[in-house]
Amino acid sequence: MRENISIELTPEQRQYLLDGLRFVRSSVALEIVDWSPEVEKDRDEKYAALNELEDLLNGVSSAETHARV
Repeated sequence: MRENISIELTPEQRQYLLDGLRFVRSSVALEIVDWSPEVEKDRDEKYAALNELEDLLNGVSSAETHARV
């Protein structure tokens, strides 16, 4: 079950979170593991979750995200 919460952020706080997501994305990319289909699937899921969170912080709706594909 997904529980949604709403918080108010200043532009500076929002930017801190977006900057942090860039570091998290880099850590996913640089993680040293032996390749396997499962590892690739897990990495793709992490990227999707990070993209979703970045879209939320940027105010992009789910419909807009799907339209960008």
